Amino acid sequence: MELEKLFCDIDDFCKEFEKSWQQELLPTSERKRHKKFNLC
Repeated sequence: MELEKLFCDIDDFCKEFEKSWQQELLPTSERKRHKKFNLC
């Protein structure tokens, strides 16, 4: 398999996957967690 074809196939997959993934994400306007960030 040529490298360019492999790259194109992976790119096509990622584009389709991202569409599906975006539909599954929670809306960003609603924040469910209000945890404080702590490093220590």
